[in-house]
This record gives sequence, C-alpha cells and structure tokens, in this order.
Amino acid sequence: MSRKGEQGMALAVVLMVMAILTAMVVEFAYGVALKTDMLNNWYSLQRLSLAANSGVSVASKVIVEINKKNTDENKDNDMDVSLILPPYQFFEEPMSVSLSIQDEYARFNVNRLVNKNGLLNDHRYEGRYEAFLRMLDFLELDAEVADRIVDWIDQDEISMLADSEMQTRNLPLSSIEEVSQIPGIDAATYAKLKPYITVHGSGAININLAEEPVLMAISPEMGKDMAQLIIKGRGSNRFETEADVNSAAPGYKDLKDKLTVVFFGNRFRVLSIAQDEEGLVRTVECVLEPNGKVVNWRED
Repeated sequence: MSRKGEQGMALAVVLMVMAILTAMVVEFAYGVALKTDMLNNWYSLQRLSLAANSGVSVASKVIVEINKKNTDENKDNDMDVSLILPPYQFFEEPMSVSLSIQDEYARFNVNRLVNKNGLLNDHRYEGRYEAFLRMLDFLELDAEVADRIVDWIDQDEISMLADSEMQTRNLPLSSIEEVSQIPGIDAATYAKLKPYITVHGSGAININLAEEPVLMAISPEMGKDMAQLIIKGRGSNRFETEADVNSAAPGYKDLKDKLTVVFFGNRFRVLSIAQDEEGLVRTVECVLEPNGKVVNWRED
C-alpha cells in the first residue's frame, strides 16, 4: 500500500474513533442531564408531597373543630367545604395548596348493598338494593349496575347477570375508584355515579347534605317535589330532628321504609392538591373520622 493510502486509512480510523468518542460523550451528557432532571423532579415532588400532607393536617383540624361545634348548641350548617390556601414559601419556592372536605354520609354507601358477612339476604339488605335502584333510575342509569356491584362484593358464586361473577373480588370495595374496574360498568356510567356514592361509613344518609339523587333513595315514597323541598328547607337552617325535616317537607315523617337518616356524618373525604410554579402537582386523597383519625389514604 502506498504512503498516501496509509495516511488515508489512518485518517479514516481517527475520524471513526472521534465519532465514537463524540457519541459516547453526547450519550453521557444526555444521561447526566436526564438523571439531573429526574432528581430535580423527585426533589420537587417530595416538597409537594409535604405541602399536600400539610393540607391534610389543616383539614383534620377543621374537621375536629367543626365536630366539636356539632356537639354544642351552635351547630354549623354543613360539612362540605372547600378552600384554597394562599401561596406560601416552602423550601424557598412558592407553592399553593387547594383543599376540599366532603361528608361521605351525603352519599350512598354501595358496600352496604351486601351483608357484613359478605352474603346477600335474599338479594336484599335493609331495602338498600331497592334504594340504590331508585337512585340509578333517577340518574337514568341501567339497573344492572346494582347487580354488577353486588356480585363484585358478595362471597357467593350466584351470578345475578350472565357475566357478573366473572373476575370478581368478592370483597367490599376499598375505594370509589374500584367501581370503575367492575366489568360492565363503563367510564360514562362511572362518571355519572361517582359524585353520589361512597364506600365508607354505616350507610346512613346525611339529609342535610345529600343531593337529590341520594335523597330519592331514602324511601320508595320520596318524590322529586319532596326532595326539592328538603333541599330548599335546609338552605337557611340545618335540620336537627325529623320534625325539622317534616316542617320543611310535609309528609316526610310518614314515608314508609325509610333508610337510616342522620343530621351530620362521621366520615369525611379530604382532597389536598399541592402545585408549584412549574406545574408539578401532588395529590393526597384520604378519609378521616371526626377525631382526625385516618381511615383511608391515597397519594398520587
């Protein structure tokens, strides 16, 4: 090979080595930048997590204080509150926390469609099955939704529908979101149902906060007119007795087969959302008892 050819070969080898080294440097730099971004995001999310947890602490104090007032003569009107905490310095960066507190007793407890022993009593339990059907009818949802939820929870292998015992958990629902996992309940049905159901509490309904679909479940004799009178009557003064309800909605006390009604609940859903200026978000959703004890916790 001529000297000129050898020089050309050497140049090609040098260029190839430089290209490989350049690619390695670029890949290394990219990896460092990526890991740095991941570390920064992790650090930011940890700060947001602390902020969201702080929001839950605020909510807990609010719940405890309102519960104390509920035992005194001066009672608050309701336990559905929402607020946004102003931006504040947190680890030298401003963050905001939005907070909402909702009474779970204002919703229908779908876990109570089934006996505590996990079995239905003749496919009915304290009239709750029929009550839930009334709520579904008001929401213009198919009655088979009730059967699918029942088969998902109950421990027997009796299928209320042809396919409703397939891939079931046979355990009480642990969260509202689990309803969306039940085969045959689509996203649209779940979205329509979600605001009115819970999986926590005794199954009693807080008549001071329940919305019209839930009020319709209270009795087979509850009509839309009476439900609207109840909503209107509690607007200025909270109901404390059945007589108060009957005064606002005449005939209420004579309704037959009523579900258990209460005037304030003892399970409260808290949603605390922390967000920084970069748009990163951390969410804590939990359920608290009146004394602030955590019943259920989820963080995203």
